[in-house]
Amino acid sequence: MTQSPTVVRAGLLVCLFAASLGIISHAQVLTGTLTGLVVDQTEAVIPGASVTVTDVSTGREYRTTSDSAGAFTVTNLPNGVYRVMVEAKGFAKATIERVQLGVSQIAKVTARLEVARLGTEVVVTAEQAVVQTETAELKNVIDRAQIINLPLPTRNPLDLVRTMPGIATPTSSGIADSFVHGLRGNSTNITQDGINVADNFVKTSAFFALSAPTVDTVGEFNVSVGGIGADAGFGAAQVSIRTHRGSNEFHSSLFWFQRNDNLNANTWFNNAATVPRPYQLQNRIGASAGGPVYIPKVYDGRNRTFVFGTYEAYREPLSRSRTRTVLTPDARKGLFTYVPTSGGPARQVDLLSLGTLGTSAARPVINTDVMNFYSAMAPTEGLSDTGCASDTYNIRCFVFNLPGKNVVDRYTLRVDQQLTNDHAIEFVFNQSDFDSTPDLLNGIEPMFPKSKGGNQASRRQVATWAWQSVFGPSKTNELRFGFTRAPVGFNLFEDYKDTGGYQLTVGTVTDPTMTQANMPQGRNTPVRQLIDNFAWVRGGHSLRFGGEYRQILANSYFYNVVVPRVNLGSNSANPNGITTDKFPGGISSGDLGRASGVFNLVTGLLGSIQQGFNHTSPKSGFVPGVPRRIDPIQHHSCPN
Repeated sequence: MTQSPTVVRAGLLVCLFAASLGIISHAQVLTGTLTGLVVDQTEAVIPGASVTVTDVSTGREYRTTSDSAGAFTVTNLPNGVYRVMVEAKGFAKATIERVQLGVSQIAKVTARLEVARLGTEVVVTAEQAVVQTETAELKNVIDRAQIINLPLPTRNPLDLVRTMPGIATPTSSGIADSFVHGLRGNSTNITQDGINVADNFVKTSAFFALSAPTVDTVGEFNVSVGGIGADAGFGAAQVSIRTHRGSNEFHSSLFWFQRNDNLNANTWFNNAATVPRPYQLQNRIGASAGGPVYIPKVYDGRNRTFVFGTYEAYREPLSRSRTRTVLTPDARKGLFTYVPTSGGPARQVDLLSLGTLGTSAARPVINTDVMNFYSAMAPTEGLSDTGCASDTYNIRCFVFNLPGKNVVDRYTLRVDQQLTNDHAIEFVFNQSDFDSTPDLLNGIEPMFPKSKGGNQASRRQVATWAWQSVFGPSKTNELRFGFTRAPVGFNLFEDYKDTGGYQLTVGTVTDPTMTQANMPQGRNTPVRQLIDNFAWVRGGHSLRFGGEYRQILANSYFYNVVVPRVNLGSNSANPNGITTDKFPGGISSGDLGRASGVFNLVTGLLGSIQQGFNHTSPKSGFVPGVPRRIDPIQHHSCPN
């Protein structure tokens, strides 16, 4: 539903009022929080201790001081590994070398200081285990090590969510059909780097991300399935994906993954029809690199400028077994064979001498325009009687391996810049180009080897900018803006133009052109988002204020019935004269129906014509050849 500007402004005013009261608003928080307690050897708290939290990857430091209860809190920390150093007068310095902090996670540590002795420093080298006790949220964090090391044939990290409690996958069709505690797919909020990447047009997929994340691009993600906090953003369930980032150490990789059909088995029907095993070959080839920007004698970006980038090429030439029904060579001449109901051997009759062309006195003849087109599409060799409704004489099966390809190119770039110790900026860009020819998933495929079929093509883009700031030891802020766009076209390679601009439905056997449902169509649901989160540690309280504005458009077009469809057949005003009494020895109802369908096809007898009309504007009226367009817009703003 579209909201007026007045409603949007009113919503923003309510946001500001809520923030002034310290109410937490709906804006998804990607960063983590580190809390801790400073005590001595007797467990007595130590106030006024100096605490330095250092991002091990980038060297960025965050400083604070323990309060009167010995507690400290550092907010808005990017996911990663941190070093915590605590110093207090009269005590030896204590260092906890590794504290793992996940996306939107709260970690708690305890620093125990010893009375100072000359040269004494307490260093905890083991990684600090994080047990979340600060919230009741049911959250599963998948870190970088798990993403890389766990087996993933699809190379899609989100496939790992099927192993989590509360996630149900009722079918084997894939993770996109998984649900959280039985909720609808649109109840799940999927974000990458804070920006919504769900399919906002087809909202039935709980874990389908338009950004197409892969193992090499994702640094970490988490899934929250219960006890969702007010700072989690929209949705009863949350999936937060973070793109991998560069660090002070340079890392790179080259990879090549392949799957093939060497160990695959053929299907029973293919073996029966002597059709070879479908071909399979998948190749994923790519590279990734990340580290500081360093130009000798020009610029040293260590502790300041970090970059990470990947490229992956996915190539899959493929084939799928398909079975079609076709007319035999005799049937294409109007010669029909049937078994008399009175018994005896099969008989053949000339349908052109039995039927009529409607109520006219014209003698039925073969419609050369229709049959030349049909015969050019439907083969007459390599036919069988296995896998379809074959009657052996007039209608037979044609089984073939349909060739195709899946081509995907993925690009990722992330840049992090430390402006000062208190301010940093972040930029992330992901792009994926898809081409599936033909579109096997939606059945936009050739009816026969010589047909043109269609494909699905899309370009998915996600861009994010963020500004992170620290204001003294107790205040932090993150401002984030981004957009998502994923235009996709379900394209038909216009078989119908070979018929003079018509689609052709023949009945009885497989149509030589695509079905009406597979006319060209497409959609795009661009998302624009603005998010701000401000955290303030005041005494023994940690306050967080936030707001989010999200705009979602849904641009779509569909050619539906604007291309005329000719349906061959007969009706009461245009009968074909194929009746039971014209077949010597009697004919079964099934054979009679097939005889009628064969006659209609070879003579091109017209059953009906349908064509739809759309309009380009309220004043244009309905005009031919214009697709149906729908362009709704939706605004979400705080409060939600």
